[in-house]
Parts: sequence; structure tokens; C-alpha cells
Amino acid sequence: MAGVKLDEGVGASMPVVLITGAARGIGRQTAFEFARRGYDVSVLDILAGELDEVAATVRDLGRAVQTHVGLQTLAGAGEA
Repeated sequence: MAGVKLDEGVGASMPVVLITGAARGIGRQTAFEFARRGYDVSVLDILAGELDEVAATVRDLGRAVQTHVGLQTLAGAGEA
């Protein structure tokens, strides 16, 4: 998939946590905290450079990471 980077073994030992807005602020710190607790993480944001920094830190914490750069939508979201 375009814009997705996947570490080998993501989700092999524990569930994967998906975090949106992960390049900055609360999302960034949430990614680090889940990695510290032993989870692999999947991070999404529109800020590719900053998301790469988050991924590098997660790897330094010994966890696998997926990065998703761009805007994602759910089909039918917001429909009544």
C-alpha cells in the first residue's frame, strides 16, 4: 500500500494499537507509552517527517511499528 511502512513482525506477539494524530502532542506520547508497555503500534498522521521520528523512537523502545501517512476515511462515515 502506498504511504504505509510495515516492520516485520508487527502484531506477532501482542495486539497492535492504532493511534491517529501520532506525529505530535498527545498522539505522539500515546504511541511511546504503548510501546513502553510492550505493544506494537500503528501510527497515522499527515506529517511524514515527524511520523518517521515517532517510528524511530518506537523502534528504539524495542517495538515494531507501522506508519500510515495521509488522510484516511471510513466509507459511509457521517451518514445517517
